[in-house]
Amino acid sequence: GERALTAADMIPLLFRRQLDTHHLGFALGEAIAHAHRLWAAGALQRAWQGGRRRLLQRRAPHPR
Repeated sequence: GERALTAADMIPLLFRRQLDTHHLGFALGEAIAHAHRLWAAGALQRAWQGGRRRLLQRRAPHPR
C-alpha cells in the first residue's frame, strides 16, 4: 500500500546519490518546493500524522 511521506522522506526518491550535509539542506528545500507544487496542483493531499505534515498521492477520481 501507499504510505504518507514527509519532505525528508522524499529526498532519497528525488536524489539518488548520497548527499553531504551542505547539499542535504538544498535537497530538503527542493523536496518541499516540489511537494508544494504537486499539492497545489491537486496531485497530493496533506495530513498530520505523528506530529508531522505528511503527503500522500491523491487518487484519481473514478471515471464515470
